Amino acid sequence: MRAIAWRSSSSSRTAVSITTAARWGSATRKPLIALLVASLLGGCATPYREGAAANRQGRYDEAASRFEAALGDDPQRLDALIGLGLSRYKLGAYDAAIEALERAVAQAPRHAAARLFLGLASLQRGEDGRADEHLAAFRDLRPDLRTAALVDRVLKLLRVDPLTTELRGFIAASLETALEWQREIRETRQALQDEELQRLSRERTIFVVPRSCRC
Repeated sequence: MRAIAWRSSSSSRTAVSITTAARWGSATRKPLIALLVASLLGGCATPYREGAAANRQGRYDEAASRFEAALGDDPQRLDALIGLGLSRYKLGAYDAAIEALERAVAQAPRHAAARLFLGLASLQRGEDGRADEHLAAFRDLRPDLRTAALVDRVLKLLRVDPLTTELRGFIAASLETALEWQREIRETRQALQDEELQRLSRERTIFVVPRSCRC
């Protein structure tokens, strides 16, 4: 940056004062900005985020504990209720899973994961009527064709013959796998879309060349 020579001594003093003030302000702002960023980053580790991370990594005991902490702050938090229900389901605590998921469905009757795992928990407990109700509600939400066909077969089985414990476990595992497969496809599609948007933004970047200054 070019230095500007001032003819007037008073103007020079004014320029020096402005420059000094600007430097002081910049020096003062930097620590404040750093402190603000640090505080924001530190606030990211909320109980819900910790629970979601533990759930993804298969640490279901820890996940349930963190989701319970999140619900201690907000007892009606929907995503924490669903996370708690899923982690309890994975632990085989079906009664506790049903309790959390029923609270979630009361708030969001059309939440697919809550409906599905409420149906699966009921299925594992041998409550075929409730399993039928929630799996049919999940089917009405129009999942992908593969999952929908699997749910249709499960509903037919529930309405015809009593199911063995082994068959209940197999059905639950199959539906869990189908839901995971659906999630992975959705995430892959989103990643491809994000990559394409980044490519287009790089190709279409507009560079603005400033005009020469005529001071």
